[in-house]
Amino acid sequence: MGYIPRSFSDELLEKVDIKDIISDYTEIKKQGANWFGLSPFVSEKTPSFCVNDKKQRFTCYSSG
Repeated sequence: MGYIPRSFSDELLEKVDIKDIISDYTEIKKQGANWFGLSPFVSEKTPSFCVNDKKQRFTCYSSG
């Protein structure tokens, strides 16, 4: 129970771009190699939410 097959996660990463999903919830703008915006998890005034579309990962520097 709770196990997600590696083949499923690999297929999902091929079909979905994390940047497109996140941009539905918060505005992100390209800065260098990454995309930055306000965190959807905490209230803030300066962008601390980073999305790396090459690695399909995000980091929220405000909430960790």
